[in-house]
Amino acid sequence: FVQNYGLIIKAYACLKRVDKCWAFWRDMTQVREVVPSDVALSCMLDAIVTAGHFDDTVALLHQWEAVVPPNTSIYSNRIKGFATIGDAARAMDMYSELKSH
Repeated sequence: FVQNYGLIIKAYACLKRVDKCWAFWRDMTQVREVVPSDVALSCMLDAIVTAGHFDDTVALLHQWEAVVPPNTSIYSNRIKGFATIGDAARAMDMYSELKSH
């Protein structure tokens, strides 16, 4: 069930429809009160990083990181986000944190 949300979010991200990604995310987490999987969270993070909404990425990650432990894909999205805004130091910090896990 949660995997379907991740796939739909990923599909809308490919279409550059981050508004639809958010709509499905809210449906999953608020309306249906489903805890996202690490894959679904990673799909949503990738969608909003790709859309250039890095502040939303940080906020979403902080909201869920205690519930959904970060995996390699989640770290990758964080690194991508920092690289996108030109913050190489924080991107490297995330890479170091990833290697320590």
